Amino acid sequence: MENSRRRQRVGDSMEVISTRQYAAMDRAAEQELARQEKKNRRREEIEMSSSYSMIKGIKTILDDWYVDAIVGLVIPGGIGDALSGSLSLPYLYISMFKVRSFSLTLAVLYNMLLDVILGMIPFYVGDVIDFFNKSFKRNYRLIVGFVEDDQETIRQVKRRAVYCFFMILVFIGLIYLLFVLGAMFISWIRSRLGW
Repeated sequence: MENSRRRQRVGDSMEVISTRQYAAMDRAAEQELARQEKKNRRREEIEMSSSYSMIKGIKTILDDWYVDAIVGLVIPGGIGDALSGSLSLPYLYISMFKVRSFSLTLAVLYNMLLDVILGMIPFYVGDVIDFFNKSFKRNYRLIVGFVEDDQETIRQVKRRAVYCFFMILVFIGLIYLLFVLGAMFISWIRSRLGW
């Protein structure tokens, strides 16, 4: 009789435990479903934004149609490169304010500054490199990877965040140095020509 009562209590407690486990699993499933729905709404909101459409158009025009390299050839002295570099601002906007990822913002800024520096290499070498360096396409792929929740892209960007940060500092110093050297060179030429 005592054994039968124990079995009954054990059976009742097992039933309570399994009921609690099922309730916890249901809550967890509902929370995950709500999280996925929120993530999908956010992704759709970003994809429907005008800034997202803009970065796709910028990528197409500047990198696919080689306008970035042509602008560097036509407008000399790093001005064309600075102009095309300024067209990376929508990429920065999306990474900072739409996707809200610091590591993605660092990666986008890194690609932007690298493109500016390579384009500033004198004697048309930088302009030739611009035909092969597709920074807008790289930035577009990174943003699309984050928006579509591509875990491999996200992991890669996060893994390189510290490297990008330090290289951004180096690039800023190099850009400043190149502008100073360019100004000195122009001043030297003007003095030789008597302007």
